[in-house]
Amino acid sequence: MKHVFSILALLLSLAVASCGSGEEFNINGTVKGLGNQSLQLVYYADGAVVTKNSTTNNGAFSFKGSSSNPVIAEIYAGGEGLIGRVVVQNGDKLDCEFDKSNIYNPNISGTIANEEWSKFLRDNSSVLASGNTAQINQLIEKYIVGHKDNILSTLLLVTEYDACGNERRADSLLSVINDNVCPQSIVESFSVMLTRVNSSVARGNLISMTLYTSGDTTIVYNPTRSTMSLLCITTERGDSIASTLRELNERYEDRRLKIVDLSLENDTTDWKRAIEPDSAAWLQAWAPGAVMARPVERLGIPRTPYFIVVDSTSTQIYRGTSLSLATDIIKSHLK
Repeated sequence: MKHVFSILALLLSLAVASCGSGEEFNINGTVKGLGNQSLQLVYYADGAVVTKNSTTNNGAFSFKGSSSNPVIAEIYAGGEGLIGRVVVQNGDKLDCEFDKSNIYNPNISGTIANEEWSKFLRDNSSVLASGNTAQINQLIEKYIVGHKDNILSTLLLVTEYDACGNERRADSLLSVINDNVCPQSIVESFSVMLTRVNSSVARGNLISMTLYTSGDTTIVYNPTRSTMSLLCITTERGDSIASTLRELNERYEDRRLKIVDLSLENDTTDWKRAIEPDSAAWLQAWAPGAVMARPVERLGIPRTPYFIVVDSTSTQIYRGTSLSLATDIIKSHLK
């Protein structure tokens, strides 16, 4: 997150889950490695987007909120981006352990749905963190088909399944899940939050960006100066991404394809150490602040790694988590 469900949500008419007891919910927990920092809880309930603020004390935090129906709530840390997600409604009391370096390593107790959700993320963290859309979708599909009566199927479908280009399959999977574990409030809450990612501003023409380079200087990236551009936005990346970027860089001249390898790594020293083996001839830049970094905030990046393909008119022709798909689009346009 992170996937296109706004259209699906508008077309669906699902049973609304029963209300929880009490007039509020409580989320308490810790974020490993965070220290003292501001946190935000964001969720959509009863017709409005709600934002709650808190400050951690050695990573410990506490939130209170209200939702008469179950909704997906996201927790963000300033400069770190998304920390984790929970499903919550009035009467719930959750205890959470999050890991700022890995959103797929949570441990949540308080409700069966959250306990099963966090366990699934931990057990499948390597696949989910890989960014391999085909493998992730296959993992989610297999779970849904075997667990039609579990609300976890709904949670995984709306948060982890990549519906971009797979809209019909996503719709089919949603119809497989029994209505009593697929409340409209969950589908709708996540869909509304995704409108921030899929807004006209986020998908509009890409404007020039001033970026920091590995040489401790700044550079202005302007998409109109090349036939096409590939923005590779990561927090941490493995060798496979660098290998693909190297292949593209060797294949196309800079005036045809501008590669912007943009890191949102929080520490510039760690970033420089990570890219040192690349010996890159493409642009490697840095923008601290994770998905809320100023140069990319308006782009509505839902997660990393994330890839954007832009043409010379500054039009975004691809946005998503698949580098292979982005590469195919580039090669098709630059024949």
